[in-house]
Amino acid sequence: MRSLRRRYDRRKTAWQPMTGLEQRWIRARQKERVQRRARIALIAAGTLLLLAGLTWLVWRGPYVIDANYINRTELMKGSAALVTGLRTAVVAFPAALGAGIALLYTARTYRPTRRAPHWAGVE
Repeated sequence: MRSLRRRYDRRKTAWQPMTGLEQRWIRARQKERVQRRARIALIAAGTLLLLAGLTWLVWRGPYVIDANYINRTELMKGSAALVTGLRTAVVAFPAALGAGIALLYTARTYRPTRRAPHWAGVE
């Protein structure tokens, strides 16, 4: 808010007071900036949490989720297939989720580009 007031002071002469509209504009800009920073921080925290969770699931998840079926001493027999299958599923799920999000984004941005612009005269 101080930087906006400094910009205001440089632009205007010292004897002109700041109007209520300009003060509301400054507060609105400050609120937008805080909301943008909070959104970025929330996305970063969520991404880090997701990456940490996926790393743990790939590393230790099979031994926690399928503990009743996995024999750690005899991993060479059939237990290794359980571990590999669960790890593959854990990695495939976020990949499929990301592909779905990419498909939705592509569909959303494709539609407006296919519309004729208003200045083209196409009805």
